[in-house]
Amino acid sequence: RIKQYPDGKLTVPSLIHYLDQLASVEQFEPNVIIVDYPDLMKVSSDNTRRDLGQIIIDLRAIAVERNLAMFCPSQINRQGMSADLVTSVHTAEAMLKVNTADTVLTYSRTKREGALKLARVYANHVRDAETDIEVLISQAYNIGQFVTEATVMNKELRAALNEEKPKGEVTAVPSAPSEEGGLPIS
Repeated sequence: RIKQYPDGKLTVPSLIHYLDQLASVEQFEPNVIIVDYPDLMKVSSDNTRRDLGQIIIDLRAIAVERNLAMFCPSQINRQGMSADLVTSVHTAEAMLKVNTADTVLTYSRTKREGALKLARVYANHVRDAETDIEVLISQAYNIGQFVTEATVMNKELRAALNEEKPKGEVTAVPSAPSEEGGLPIS
């Protein structure tokens, strides 16, 4: 189910009320909730960072109390826009978002990777599990696929992606995915 709220209108109590209504009226309890951009929930203009941090804490509480997965995408700050590898230090607004989260995944893509239909997902902050893992993904947005294939980054892949070749010269980086997608990396 998808429930949409106008920007600046959703509050944590209204989300709890909606979930309670789903459970009691429709006997439906979600396993996963995606709050697409908590920064657009209703916050006080007096102290936006503090309020946003509290919203994140409250959203995590909902996930824990209801035993469900909660995904809350966020945006990066200006420094993150030019970073080769986006990390949690590039989180926009409240750093409490990072400190509260059980897992922080970042998405990075250079212009070259974008042209090759590649990107990287980085497990930057992971509670109770291995961290600092970077995965190269192939993408095929033209067929609606965020990830078609993936492989853990290593020194050889990084070197191939960073290799500069003169125009017209074939590069060691795998070719872009086909129209159907696919990461041509062995």
